[in-house]
Amino acid sequence: MRMYSIGFKEEVKEDNFSRPISKKIEKLYNIYCLNFKKDFFPFGAIIDFSKSFGNIGMGFISDPERRLVFSNFVLRYTVLLSLISYILSFFAVVVLFHPELREKNYFSENALLPGEVNSLFNGNELRPSIVEQELRDLGNVKRFMPRDYIESKLLQYGIEVYRQNFTVNTLSQMSLNGENVYGIIRAPRANGDECLVLVIPHTDDTVYSSYSIALSLAAAFKSGVYWAKDVIFLFSDVGLEGTQAWLQAYHYHYSRSNVIVTEPLAARSGSIQAALSLELSSLTADGIDIFLEGMNGHLPNLDFFNVAVKVIKQHDGKPYIHGRPDPPKNNLYDNSLHMMKTVFKGFWTQASSKPFSHHALFLPFHIDAVTFKSVQGRSMKPIHIGRAIEATLRSLNSLEERFHQSFFFYFTPNSYNYISIGLYFPAHVLALASIAPPILWLYSKSFIEEVPANPTLGVLRLGTLASPMPFLVIMLISHSIGISLYFFVSSGSYLDIFAFLSLDCESSLLLAIMCVYLISVCIPVMNILPYFQTNEQRAMSKYLCNGWVSIVLLTLSLSNFSLAFMITLVFVPVVNCSIPIVSQTYSKWITCFQRTLVFLVSPVVFLSLILSIDFMLKDIPFTFERFFATWQIIVNEAVAEDAKYGAYMFPLTSCVLFPMWLINWYTLFL
Repeated sequence: MRMYSIGFKEEVKEDNFSRPISKKIEKLYNIYCLNFKKDFFPFGAIIDFSKSFGNIGMGFISDPERRLVFSNFVLRYTVLLSLISYILSFFAVVVLFHPELREKNYFSENALLPGEVNSLFNGNELRPSIVEQELRDLGNVKRFMPRDYIESKLLQYGIEVYRQNFTVNTLSQMSLNGENVYGIIRAPRANGDECLVLVIPHTDDTVYSSYSIALSLAAAFKSGVYWAKDVIFLFSDVGLEGTQAWLQAYHYHYSRSNVIVTEPLAARSGSIQAALSLELSSLTADGIDIFLEGMNGHLPNLDFFNVAVKVIKQHDGKPYIHGRPDPPKNNLYDNSLHMMKTVFKGFWTQASSKPFSHHALFLPFHIDAVTFKSVQGRSMKPIHIGRAIEATLRSLNSLEERFHQSFFFYFTPNSYNYISIGLYFPAHVLALASIAPPILWLYSKSFIEEVPANPTLGVLRLGTLASPMPFLVIMLISHSIGISLYFFVSSGSYLDIFAFLSLDCESSLLLAIMCVYLISVCIPVMNILPYFQTNEQRAMSKYLCNGWVSIVLLTLSLSNFSLAFMITLVFVPVVNCSIPIVSQTYSKWITCFQRTLVFLVSPVVFLSLILSIDFMLKDIPFTFERFFATWQIIVNEAVAEDAKYGAYMFPLTSCVLFPMWLINWYTLFL
């Protein structure tokens, strides 16, 4: 095998580290090597690949001469390389929607056999229309859960029925009492080691239709002899809190904060393999909206989504994603634009880390779950909706083990394609890689005793690095503020401190957070931070600061890609623009500009800007009262969701993201 260096046709001997990764890479490499000349590259002969990239692999790492040439090239074109990497990240997102890069959905778990069974549901045991009429005759069902009616219907068909009481303690020191009702259909062909859960929440818009379909299905499932897993019908009360209370009691996972206090369950089944939540607004529908995004960026297994799509199509329905049907196939532009909007809606939902539906509460317990929401229409009758749900549960009934073979990290632009993590993750890597050239430049400026290296090879300087201790002090101060803020809020101490103001709980919470924010921002004015006398010490601090930012954002992307990518696109350019300035001519103006940029991306200011833009786009009159009320809702929801369900947006912001911003803010005042 022969390998050639770019711009030259001289043969390079192969060594153990120069083998190409694949034949395709080798072919592309040779084509470019043989056809592109050295004078093709811009900026003249700035890249001497014959010296720096002669042998690919460990030879480059072990050769100090090549490392030096590469380092000098990066130092010379730091801004250009950073800008190119950042722009390429946007290009990497756009090309994801090209037809050649989209992969078709397929089933990885052969045991599912979706749509291969004959759906036996016909509504003869208990007609959904009759149940709906009986519920309407009861009156006031939207306000109070009809527990006695549900229990009587389940007992009528021989289903085990139990109740569970729970109490929700809110931030305003008020208590909400609720009572869940759940029925268990024991599998006739198994010993109850595994089960499936069908969740029917009590909401104003879906109470009649969801209860009607669920009770009719329960009557039909009881006579089925094909169940290999128990089926649990959970009628949850008080919104998401009821489902969370039942899950905590089922797994003996009781909250330490005593926000949701539950009583033990009277009966349970085995390990929950999967769950399905029903939110049906009518007994007829044009299709089913499959809601996937869960809390903290979690997603169910892609096989679960594929099962739902197939059975919905088989029963005269259209699968919807985020309320959007499949895009048109005859126009490439309209098709790509439609899918881009669908993916961005899922991107925003996942980045929020909020539990928007009841299935989201199952995902932190490692239980794959989705939500079915009906879309207004008449193509699907009650029997079609019931059979679609039955077919989905019977496919899950065939599982021999938990979902594990397909993807857990993906985006769904439509019902027949998916974008895997291997395709979209490089976009985040490219955006984050734009911080690498400035890091190398700052590293080169962090030497106190500069000793010239070999002048024939480059201008890189060697010497003693500045001490990282001042940066560690800043890091300790920043994270101490963030962690103190979290415990200050979660413990409720702010209520005692601001009691003299006679404010309600929500206003006191927002006031406490704003006070901590203002004090932490003003710390540089108090001369508490260590002062750096030399430019090398400033460069070392900024070098470590940028490295910490890249570590945090890369780690976050492994948990919640959407949130990490959104923060990277906004925060990384500001970090790159806030490097120390050595020039004395315009240093004051540039420093002022840098501080303004960093201040604008602080969590409080940036969210305020987003809210202001949202008011403008929705033509909402901007008033201080409305703006303050919106801020209250956002902050209170974040704190309450952390206490109730374990949503990590508030602890992540207070303990990680806010200290990360504080570190960058403090380094500008050193």
